[in-house]
Amino acid sequence: MFFCFYVYSAITLTWLNIIIAGSETLGSGDQLLVNRLKTNGYNVIVKDDNLASTADTLGKELVLISKSASSTIVSNKFAAVDAPLITWKNEIYDDLGLTGVQKDLNFGSKSSQTSINILNANHQLAANLNGNVTVYSSARSVVGWGEPGANAINVASVAGNVNQSALFAYEEGSSLVIPNPLR
Repeated sequence: MFFCFYVYSAITLTWLNIIIAGSETLGSGDQLLVNRLKTNGYNVIVKDDNLASTADTLGKELVLISKSASSTIVSNKFAAVDAPLITWKNEIYDDLGLTGVQKDLNFGSKSSQTSINILNANHQLAANLNGNVTVYSSARSVVGWGEPGANAINVASVAGNVNQSALFAYEEGSSLVIPNPLR
């Protein structure tokens, strides 16, 4: 699973984190994430995307939007949250202002992928990896990508296409592709 970071800042996560998912009954991937966060001492709240609101993010240190969340329900609902936001739902990159609005031009997904290419090995989001990194054991896997703006930190791309970023971040306060008037 890939995390494409919306806002990156140096924070210590010890308290409340919220995960917006397609249902409060989690699929195996979402459950693995919740278990890992809890094992590492984090408090986690899971909210159904139909029931979650911006108010649910108040006082949280991190907001995560799962791939299982519905892009039509989530849309830009969390574009103005104060907490750092991580999403692996590439269908809402445009709604969050992370990329342009044209699917398959500014954001999309690439099927039959097993690896990504680390472009910025010195950045901590690269996790000390470099070059072509195998991330899936099956070629049936899909990698979500976005074409972030000039102010983004491009950490990794879809193998073979440096313009399709599989892992990117915006520093807190950086201008996005589509400015959010609510921020």
